[in-house]
Amino acid sequence: TSPYEDMSSGKTVVSAVAPIHADKQDVITGAIGIDITLDVLTEALSALTIGETGYVVVIDHQDNVVYHPNADLMLQPVSDLAYSDDLLQALAAKTDTPYLEYTRNGEIEHGSILYIDSLGWKVIGMMPHTEYQEESTNIVDKVNAASEVSKGDVVCVEYGKKLTFNVNMHVRLIDVV
Repeated sequence: TSPYEDMSSGKTVVSAVAPIHADKQDVITGAIGIDITLDVLTEALSALTIGETGYVVVIDHQDNVVYHPNADLMLQPVSDLAYSDDLLQALAAKTDTPYLEYTRNGEIEHGSILYIDSLGWKVIGMMPHTEYQEESTNIVDKVNAASEVSKGDVVCVEYGKKLTFNVNMHVRLIDVV
């Protein structure tokens, strides 16, 4: 669900509910659900970092921000967060986007989108441009150093860094000079 105020606790929660089927048939015999307070979700997600300064943003099926490290932006429509049109269009596509360069408040950011089909939620993993450029430069420097040492032999350098959930950024260079 989208976040809502729980009547008994007064806390903001999101609910996940799934049907219970009888003996693998199409007959639903019940349902099981869980409420997760936004405090618990925020605590878990705030521990995630991408690189040194990157972070995740979670958007619900109604395009409202469920989690952002800046608490003032939570529960706001994603369209109010000053993201560029290319990011908003990628979110509207409701599909995974392995890499996207976009702007927010005029600043370049790099990231990817994980679409959670069963919930209709989107998770954006982002990294600021300066950090992304620094990581890219480090990769190129390692490849150049390996190429010099190899003296023309085949060099294969693979570098992986977790950019978002289950998405690794890989760079391979084969130098056959």
